[in-house]
Amino acid sequence: MLKLEKVGKVWYVIGTRRGVRVRRSTKCEGWDDALEQMQEFNESLVKDGVLPTGRAILFTDLVSIYKGGKEKARREVSRKQDSLISKVVELFGHIGVREFKLMTPMDVLDEGLWDRSEGTKKKYMGMVTAIWNYSAKRGFVKPIVFEKGYRDGRVDEFIDEPLRDRLLIDMKRFDGRASAVMEFLFLTGVRYSEMRRISMDDVREKGVMVYNFKGVNGRRAERIVPLNERAREIINSGCLKGLPEDTSWLRGKLQDACRRLGEDCWRVHDARHSFASVLVGKGTELVVIRDLLGHSSVTTTERYAKVSRAGLEQAINAL
Repeated sequence: MLKLEKVGKVWYVIGTRRGVRVRRSTKCEGWDDALEQMQEFNESLVKDGVLPTGRAILFTDLVSIYKGGKEKARREVSRKQDSLISKVVELFGHIGVREFKLMTPMDVLDEGLWDRSEGTKKKYMGMVTAIWNYSAKRGFVKPIVFEKGYRDGRVDEFIDEPLRDRLLIDMKRFDGRASAVMEFLFLTGVRYSEMRRISMDDVREKGVMVYNFKGVNGRRAERIVPLNERAREIINSGCLKGLPEDTSWLRGKLQDACRRLGEDCWRVHDARHSFASVLVGKGTELVVIRDLLGHSSVTTTERYAKVSRAGLEQAINAL
């Protein structure tokens, strides 16, 4: 929702538009003129294609803002840059803005660059940061500060099993499907984008075949993910059919449950972190977790899997 707020002598348009932060000067000192400017600005966002209608704002919309701004400034995008932007859209374009700004650099890399060289990771992260910050400077989103080395700042935090169960029970009271989908993520550790592609044809005796098409140049990665009885029930129930491309609907259900329980607002992607961390706590070898998550390097898995301080203390006390 957009509103007018006076900053000094001038009125500003401030608020959010379908998840995108807006802060624009009307350059007007009078209320009536400022109100007219706000209405025109609101209409232009949709008319110019900056903001879409009828759906959540995606990262691909920020790419449109970035490319549109370059064109208006008559600054040509090189063929090399244009190719990189296309690949960035392929990897991250489907992610909603609200979800993206909660992601850590490790999450971003895990979306499609888990098996790439450090040089490639830096190149892609540089373009992602440039696109995001371009929109941030124009008031559409808040700036994101990526730590050097792509380290995750929440290294000692993950959703443990008791909290997981409480969240799922609470979600089930309000939306059974959302609870089942979230439970499947906790049980398998798959990415949301992988889960929404699962069909009955992918189910095998030993598990389910999952595919990831987000590698550079459209490479397809596939792996078998083991299923327990409950995970098979969720697939058979049809809950995974026709899932939205964007995770915003599920994030909203999860964070509503977090607020009702008085917990921190966790992200959908944290289920994947939780899956790895719980397995580490149970003594599972990292190479096994690596294969389950679909990482090509144990180094990535080491940074991805987290063990709580309480878990470490319990392990020492058990000696």
